[in-house]
Amino acid sequence: MIEVTVAMLLVTLMVAGLGGLFITGNHSSLASQRQINLLEVAQAQIEQVRQTVKQYGFSTLALNAYPADPTHSPLPSSPSDPNDFLVNNGTSSASYLIEQNYNSTSHGQISIAPANGEPLEVDTTNGRIAPKTTSVAAGSDTATVWTYVTKATVGCVSTLGACAADDARRVIVAARLTTIGNGRQDLGPNKPVYLTTIISNPIPSNQPNNAIGLRLGLNIG
Repeated sequence: MIEVTVAMLLVTLMVAGLGGLFITGNHSSLASQRQINLLEVAQAQIEQVRQTVKQYGFSTLALNAYPADPTHSPLPSSPSDPNDFLVNNGTSSASYLIEQNYNSTSHGQISIAPANGEPLEVDTTNGRIAPKTTSVAAGSDTATVWTYVTKATVGCVSTLGACAADDARRVIVAARLTTIGNGRQDLGPNKPVYLTTIISNPIPSNQPNNAIGLRLGLNIG
């Protein structure tokens, strides 16, 4: 009888352990899928920005309003609000910090970025990029998407001629889960995911207006 009892106890412990591993694996899989869904949302937003530029022109690649103000000051080491990277928001000197890792500010900005970040591109008349979009489908969940457009800091190849001041703009997209449709909310990801790209003017503004023939531009976006 004792041997049977011990055997049953061992079997119970093994089943409990396997059940715990299954639950842990399932939770990890769910969190990974949510991360993938957020990346797909961010990528779709970047593609939408590209289509906007293609349809309406490079000059419309600007925010149509200033983003909301940061919610934390000073900047936290692990921000959960993408607006926390804004500097002097709502003013003519508004800018956005260009971080190496937006989920850990200890890495600092990229080496070529100005100390206060890159200037925001805001045009309330012609800009076609909304700073924030809510209730975006992300699998069975929904997400909030933040979009920022800045005057990109890029090198100038002066040997090719005079360099224009605003022919390269950086697009930064952040996506974060806001509504969980299925499963535990605490599994995350609880931080935004970020994607960024640079889009250049297909017809550089330093081209002379009276140029004749084919006008060539570089699009590195």
